[in-house]
Parts: sequence; structure tokens; C-alpha cells
Amino acid sequence: MKKIGLIFTALFQLFFHSCDIETKPNYQLIINGAGARWGIPGIVLCLQTNSTKETYVFNHANPVFEKVSANSYFRIGSITKNFIASLILRLDELDLLSIDQTIPIINVYNILNPDSITIKMLLCHRSGIGDYIKNPSIFQDTYFNGETGHYVTYPQRIWRFDELLSCVLNPQMSPNVLTAYSSTNYLIAGKIIDCVLLGDYYSRATPQLQFILKNEMFDRVGLSNTIYPENTADYAGLARGYEKINGLIQDVTVHHPSISNAGGAIICTATDLSEYIYSLFNNRIINSTSLAKMTTDYGGGCGLGLMLDNSTTLGEIYWHGGELPGYYSIFKYYKGIDTSLVLLMNTATGPSANNAQREILSAIEAKLR
Repeated sequence: MKKIGLIFTALFQLFFHSCDIETKPNYQLIINGAGARWGIPGIVLCLQTNSTKETYVFNHANPVFEKVSANSYFRIGSITKNFIASLILRLDELDLLSIDQTIPIINVYNILNPDSITIKMLLCHRSGIGDYIKNPSIFQDTYFNGETGHYVTYPQRIWRFDELLSCVLNPQMSPNVLTAYSSTNYLIAGKIIDCVLLGDYYSRATPQLQFILKNEMFDRVGLSNTIYPENTADYAGLARGYEKINGLIQDVTVHHPSISNAGGAIICTATDLSEYIYSLFNNRIINSTSLAKMTTDYGGGCGLGLMLDNSTTLGEIYWHGGELPGYYSIFKYYKGIDTSLVLLMNTATGPSANNAQREILSAIEAKLR
């Protein structure tokens, strides 16, 4: 009888252990399927909670693509804006500036009515200032058989602050009337940080910001694989970025980081970005008062350096995406389940990159419920 009891117990444990394995979400299968279906060269996914951090990697079978790994650096594009917003809120906590002060703290050249534009308006895209990124001197798009490829117009050019500001083509709107996404807001925000902490902000793009971000942000939570690059020599370990240009796969990895500036220059690993996001929303980078300011909807679902969404099953969601030629990224933080998600891909060719991202996020969020 004792032997039968032991056998029964073993079978009982095996059964429920098997059930656990079968019901645990298989995120690897999700990114494998989407990556292969949409022709994505490489994908890295990282999910983090208080007790776990899981990383999954997909590589396309096409030998033309260099493989990525969990340790690969990616350009995270406009996700950089969240780092800048966090840093400014940190400086606000230290009484080095106020997000409610206006921007004539720096010379903003031809910007209209700067004395009516606050730093907060920059961070939540309500300044009315046009987007320099839309100037064809910055980026170019190609269209071929329904696919959109992207590349940097002058990849080796080193851009100064005033040169980038002069690229703003859109007519300026009145401040604080509409929410209109513009990378120029963060170009100016980066200069304000330079001005507050170092003073010299005319001669170069923003190399000083590299050291400010490292000292005040990256090192605070141990981000050893996160860089605000000063030049192309900082790209060791960077995943190759690919685009379909006129139907042909092209390596578009290298361009000077000054073009992206404080609105999009950071490169990092998926695990570092996940650690940053999880730490941010658990008050390890800015305090709870600053986080409340960041996650306020100032119009159009836009907070300070992030977007706000709400799910009937997952609750409040804070997120931001990033796109540069050869790179497509997104982070999400699910407040109701205290979980951060980071998804990085090394192509931005449309619509494939967008379709893959939506398919992956939809499948994962269905599992998170």
C-alpha cells in the first residue's frame, strides 16, 4: 500500500507539473512566429517583474542578417525622450530648475514666443514647435512594392544644435493649444540640461549630456550597458540595423548620433532598458511626486516623456516607442500587474516592423491577463 501511495503521489506531482509547463506562456514561440512571418532580422524581448526577468531572442534564418543576442545593443530612438524627461524631473526635485519655467534659459534662435513656452510644454509636446525630423535633410523614405524603407540623408554629418533647429519646417503653433509630437522639444530640453549643469551649450551637439545622463541616471540603477553616444566609436556591440531600400536589403547601421540628439540617441541592451523602466515606475529614479507628474495626461494621452493607455484587463499602461532607420523599439509598463516589457527589433521597414510589433504585443498581452 505504501508503494502504491508513493506511485500515486509521484503521478499526481507529475500531472500538475506537466500542467504548469503547458499553461506557462511560451513567449519564444510568439516572437519566432511573428519574426519569421514578417521577415524581421532579429528580435529581443524582455519581461520583468519584482521577482523575474526573462529574455527571449529571435534570429531570422536569412544568412545575410548578422545575428543578435540578449547582449546586443540597439538604438532605442525616441525612448530616449523618457530618459530626458526623467532627468529633468530629477533636476526639478533637486531645485536646479522648474518644469514650469520658460525656455529663454537658452538661446532658441528663431522659436516664436519662447517666454510663453515652459519646459513642461516641451516634455508633453504642447510647445507648438515644429519637428526638425520631418526635414528631408535629416531622414529619407523610399517606397517600393508597398514597403517603406528609411535611411539617414547624410549619415556621417555631425550636426550642431543651431543647425538642427534651423531644419524646423512646420509653421509654429501657439503654445499649449494642441498636443503635437515633435523631436525638437527634446532637442531643446537637452540643451536646457546642459545649460543648467554645465553652462557651455553652443559649440557642439550635446556631448556633455553623455556624462550627465551616465552620472545622474544610468549609474543610479546600474545600467552598465546603456550609452548616450558622442560619436560612432561608441557603437561597439551595436546590432546591425537593416532596411529595405527600393526592395533591396541594406545595412543602415552607422550614422552620427548628433542627428538624433536628446530626442533619440541612446543605445542599450533590452535587459538594461527593462531594468530602467521597472526602476522608474517603482520610484528608484524619480520620486513619487515626480512620477505622478510624468504619468499625468496633459492632452492626447501624452504625459512627460511617455504615452498613457488603459486596458479593461490590464489596467493603466505607460509606454513609448522609438524608430530610427534600422531599428524599431517599444517599452510598456503594466501598472496593475507591476510588469515591464521591452521589445527591440533591428529593422524599421514598414509595414512589416509595425505588423510584427502589433502581433507580438497582442499575443503577449493576451497571456498577461
